[in-house]
Amino acid sequence: MEIPAFIISMVKPMVFRTILLVDYVIQELVIGGGVASNKYIKKKLVEGLKDNKIYFPPLERCTDNGAMVAFAGSFYLSNNNHAKNDLVRPKWPLSEL
Repeated sequence: MEIPAFIISMVKPMVFRTILLVDYVIQELVIGGGVASNKYIKKKLVEGLKDNKIYFPPLERCTDNGAMVAFAGSFYLSNNNHAKNDLVRPKWPLSEL
């Protein structure tokens, strides 16, 4: 399967910066969420960090964080803990939910 050029162009700088971070700042890396389920990203990180410790959870635990946010929002709304102006708010701190 050929990887689309736009995916490669997005993944290259992310992997490069991650490798720099691991080489100079941290010794181990845990990848989670939807990113950890992307086979191409996982392959490139493993190749680039072959001398470092990198951890990936099992695939069934690599879900998109959007699902978690929607789930938390459903609890918030079901408890009627909101005012009409609270329904849309960019960069809403999770500590306020």
